[in-house]
Amino acid sequence: MRSIVVITAAVVIAAAVAGGVVLSSPGTIQPVSSQPPSSQPPQQAQPEKITPNDIKNAPSNWAGKSVNVEGMAGKDGLLSSPYLLEDKGASLSITSKEDLDKYVGLKVQIAGIVRYNPNVFDASRTSIEIQSIKPLAGEPTFFVEIIKNGQDDKGRPTTQRDLIFDNSGKLVIYETKVKLIAQTVVTQQRMEDIRKMLLDSDIFSIQQNDYPALPAMEAMNYESFTYTIKVVLRVGNEVKETKLTWPEPANIPPELQKLQTTVNNILKVDGQ
Repeated sequence: MRSIVVITAAVVIAAAVAGGVVLSSPGTIQPVSSQPPSSQPPQQAQPEKITPNDIKNAPSNWAGKSVNVEGMAGKDGLLSSPYLLEDKGASLSITSKEDLDKYVGLKVQIAGIVRYNPNVFDASRTSIEIQSIKPLAGEPTFFVEIIKNGQDDKGRPTTQRDLIFDNSGKLVIYETKVKLIAQTVVTQQRMEDIRKMLLDSDIFSIQQNDYPALPAMEAMNYESFTYTIKVVLRVGNEVKETKLTWPEPANIPPELQKLQTTVNNILKVDGQ
């Protein structure tokens, strides 16, 4: 038994000596971190949450910075960049590669980059280039824009109307994006009536095609028109969008004639 104990001790001592030689060899000692290696990528700085007024009051301080901003999405038909973010009297131009019509009339949160160019005179000097946008209250359900431009046989403008209904029921009426002539709020019932008329016209089934205008049929007092309608409606669980343009008079199919009647009925009630 004593010889077995001695042999075992010798083996243990030899192993310890061998390990000590390895650990103490010059140039081979490596620092060992007590922290486990992290598999998470380094976190990026989050955009700063500010208000539109913060940017309006000191645009040069925010130029080029990433920000989070909240407000009501709006659309101004008189502007070359029509989309706006409005909050407590402040209004900021917002730009995006995405069509923003479906958000108009909703409170939204925007993450984006502030752009400021004090040398611009034909557009907004301060804007937010949108990187992401999401509704904070409500969801896209209702946006309708109707444009009807008329001209006489000499090409002079006659009937000119541009109506914009948004998700909140706000209605703005322009004379062909040249002059604001009315601003009001329609009732929820009126919004539902318009929705029903458009769906009854099968607006989402009509395909955009080229419809050459017909020549004047009368020598005097002849008036022709160009219609354009943009619609965003929630139908069931889906948000559907379409945009159609056609002249009148023209050889148009019956379904487009029905839609044209619907448009004129909406204009008769809301666009005068």
